[in-house]
Amino acid sequence: MAPPNITPSATATAHRHASVATRRAAAASTDLPADDLAAAAPTAPYKRDRSRIWHWADIKDAVEVHGRIVFVYKTSVYDATAWSKTHPGGEMAMRHFNGKDVTDIIRVFHSPTTVKTKLPNFLAGHLHPDAAATTTVAPLILDPTLYPDEATYDASPLKPIMDHPELAPRGNVVHTLDHPEGVPVESKAFMLHTERVVSAYRALDQKLRDMDLYTTDMSLYWLNLAKFVVMLGSVFASVTQVIAPALQGQLDLAPWALWTTTVATAVMLGMFWHQIAFVAHDAGHISITGRYNVDWTIGFLLGNVFGGIGHSTHHLVTNHPEHDPDIQHLPFFAMTPLFFQNLWSSFHHRFMAFDAASRIFVRFQHILFYPVMMVARFNLYAQSYIFLLTNNDTNRSTKLEFAGLCVFWVWLTYLLSFLAARPAVLVTFVLISHAVTFLLHLQITLSHFAMNVHEVSPSESFPSRQLRTTMDVDCPTWLDWFHGGLQFQAVHHLFPRLPRTSFRAARPLVEQFARDTGLKYHLVPFIEGNGMVLSNFKEVARQVKIVFRHLPEDAAAALKDQ
Repeated sequence: MAPPNITPSATATAHRHASVATRRAAAASTDLPADDLAAAAPTAPYKRDRSRIWHWADIKDAVEVHGRIVFVYKTSVYDATAWSKTHPGGEMAMRHFNGKDVTDIIRVFHSPTTVKTKLPNFLAGHLHPDAAATTTVAPLILDPTLYPDEATYDASPLKPIMDHPELAPRGNVVHTLDHPEGVPVESKAFMLHTERVVSAYRALDQKLRDMDLYTTDMSLYWLNLAKFVVMLGSVFASVTQVIAPALQGQLDLAPWALWTTTVATAVMLGMFWHQIAFVAHDAGHISITGRYNVDWTIGFLLGNVFGGIGHSTHHLVTNHPEHDPDIQHLPFFAMTPLFFQNLWSSFHHRFMAFDAASRIFVRFQHILFYPVMMVARFNLYAQSYIFLLTNNDTNRSTKLEFAGLCVFWVWLTYLLSFLAARPAVLVTFVLISHAVTFLLHLQITLSHFAMNVHEVSPSESFPSRQLRTTMDVDCPTWLDWFHGGLQFQAVHHLFPRLPRTSFRAARPLVEQFARDTGLKYHLVPFIEGNGMVLSNFKEVARQVKIVFRHLPEDAAAALKDQ
């Protein structure tokens, strides 16, 4: 059935472009559904009661006034504040959906055992039947901890020129909202469309389970284990038995043979890191064995000990400029002009300043994209240590992960010590081995950097957001080893715990789901996807020049001083 035409209303558009302070003020004054008007009066001190009947106004009050983490699963209300400190995904992951219906989030991110045994501990009552109605529009509820106490940045100097005719998007950029056009998003027609999407999504998830696609084909991982042993073993053998003896004069090796062996070995090490990242990613989503402790250990060994780098927030609020750390790359990249406004990062807990360095780098980001990707691994090293030392939003053992990173540097330093006799060989080996991993960073970013970043509605469904902000890469089956499952990012984002071994079988079903619900499933060839990213980057670079060229001198100076 074709959905009705829907376009974002003025309210939704304002919500997308408003400053943090404006949105928080708007949240406080949002009109409530009729069934909540009676419940909107000042409330008594908060107290959890399993028999309580909740209205959306009560949930809004619990979140914004009492600082609780409250959400709706099916028709029950849960207060998971006590769980937030030990939640495997961290407290921030819970706060991004605080005050919302998270039925689909819980279903696809958690095992049935967790839902059955863990959730009942936090039951806080049930949603009123009127509030649970399909066409009921829940009020805008914002968790205060996701935003700063006050906005210290004034974007008003940008406003007079943000509608400049030269800023109309050009090039091959995906800016469609993937929603029907013509009907306000707050309307009952939109809510009915959303309900159809959700119903079809849940039916598809159940179909995948009935087809046993949630069961992993472990042969892939045993083959990967053998491959990893051969790859890393070959690197050590080449360095210690060929390159090092040649450098020390113990092996007669022609210069061209020495450099060829060095480059080939460095490429092998880079490809080892490239390949183990795919399995570490699978383990991070508990999609290998389905057992948290086992998969976490696999991820720890491959990610920390052998990879040297230490991702669910990205899946929850994909491509949100303020909340998704995977698209926050200033001063080097800005995938949307929204970054011109010094947005707040809820992940990094700071404003992302679009400063002088950003204005320079972003102007040339379409040219710098690949060179930056070739040194991105060095940044990941630094970010891993910064995260472990400064971020307490996880129940994982920080000390254990830190120790894993230290073990990585022990074995890597030991390996590199064999090349110390000739600094030129050592430097070449390090640079090439790390540059090869640009393939991984390219594959990670390809599925999102050309996709939509705007907010449509607080009531937008989870599957709608995932298909709107993610694209799949079309490739033949024989290249699956190269992409490691990252070519099925739309499928993966819809079903994060679905094993990689089932992605290809699930893709036709996802395509059919998109057709049935009127959503758009993006599938492009690898080269075309690269072109879309570069086109988007070039477009934002063009807009940087226009925005700051048309700003009055005093306004430009004011922005630079912030």
